[in-house]
Amino acid sequence: MDPRTLALLWFCFSGTLALGQGQTDPAGPRKAPPIVPAMQAPVQVPGSATLADGTEVMLRLAASVKIKEAKVGDTVAFVLYHDLHYRNVLLASAGQSVEAQVVDAAKARWASRGSKLAIEITGLKLLNGQALSLRGYSVRRGGLGNSVRVADSAIETTSDIVCGGCGSVFAPAALAFFLAPGSNLDMKEDSGSPAYVNGNLVLDLASFRPFQPKEASAQGMVHVVRGHYGWPYSRDLYCNGIPLVHLNANHKLELRLNPGYYRFAINPKKTPLQIYVAPGTDTKLITTYEEIAEMREQDRSLNSGGVNPNPLAKPKSEGDLLKHAKPVDRADIYSTDCSPLPEQLEANPSATASPRQ
Repeated sequence: MDPRTLALLWFCFSGTLALGQGQTDPAGPRKAPPIVPAMQAPVQVPGSATLADGTEVMLRLAASVKIKEAKVGDTVAFVLYHDLHYRNVLLASAGQSVEAQVVDAAKARWASRGSKLAIEITGLKLLNGQALSLRGYSVRRGGLGNSVRVADSAIETTSDIVCGGCGSVFAPAALAFFLAPGSNLDMKEDSGSPAYVNGNLVLDLASFRPFQPKEASAQGMVHVVRGHYGWPYSRDLYCNGIPLVHLNANHKLELRLNPGYYRFAINPKKTPLQIYVAPGTDTKLITTYEEIAEMREQDRSLNSGGVNPNPLAKPKSEGDLLKHAKPVDRADIYSTDCSPLPEQLEANPSATASPRQ
């Protein structure tokens, strides 16, 4: 292809990426997209203080679990990843031990069978001593390797039509591949895992008062960072249906919010993330170009790329991404209006509440 054609194609491609990254039009301020009314519906709340069945509780592994040392029944050091709140009330602090034990520990075997390490998560004690039942199951499997696939290929090529005597030649090689061992994989320290509240739990909020922070701020902080995954796509960040900013990859927005429920979305066509911002809390959210979720600071993934431009460097964590991300440009800000959502008592007291309290 003619070099001039290549140069023209590259110019057009790079210009498209620049527009996808949302470069501000020098002719004027960026035009805000329309409000999404569906995200402004009242939050259904129970009439009594209830931690609803299915509420997600994020956990973190405080110490690695080695497959070659693990035995069924061993206690596992899972702890709370973040503080657990019910609205404004702190129920359990980050780092609180969680009841978890090994229920399966199978080392790698021959015939390319990888290891399996399974941990069941059953509960934790809240600050007032009340037991919170959890259901969670964290599994780590060793690799199966290529031996089975290679063996199958070797056997398939021994057709008598092609080579009548080749079966006796390939069979030992295929058997050797088939008998190769799988791999052992450990559960690494700081690995994140979700668990879920097992059944509705009615809370005695008065019993938690002695354990509340004495000097909590009247507001809570929310940090939203857009990761590297899907970086060419243009996206806007919504809070309760209101577009706040045009959020490019590896950029962040920090908000100081009044206590209450909020819904955040990076793609208005997707289900928003609903959270409760309690006084004095510091909530960290990470988003791709479509989804938004609570951050697991120690996790490393494709979405936390872009922090170090060196492709051979060790992958950075989501916490590193938040630390090094650039603040959004002033020209990319549409609004700073983000107020709590209205609340409405559930018509059916037995109905479950929001997945995130």
